Amino acid sequence: IIATGGIRTAADTLKALILGANAVGMAGNVLKNLTDGGVKYAVEEITRLKNNLQDFMVLTGCKTISQLKDVPVYYTGEVMAAQQSLGNMRLENK
Repeated sequence: IIATGGIRTAADTLKALILGANAVGMAGNVLKNLTDGGVKYAVEEITRLKNNLQDFMVLTGCKTISQLKDVPVYYTGEVMAAQQSLGNMRLENK
């Protein structure tokens, strides 16, 4: 599963990976940064995103990207009902 479209931040990346994505694509932000500030600005933004993702991984106790799939996910309300109807096996109901 490759998550693309609407991924703009490290938090978006983290959520996609926790929810099961194997990879995350982020073309829009990168291209905007490239056109607005050039290669140097785009590289700085990618580095900032990578560092923020690493910070989030520390907060979740994960040392590797693959460990993010083991982070507990809690659904409530309409999202919980939708996940239950889909038979999501990772559903945690606490």
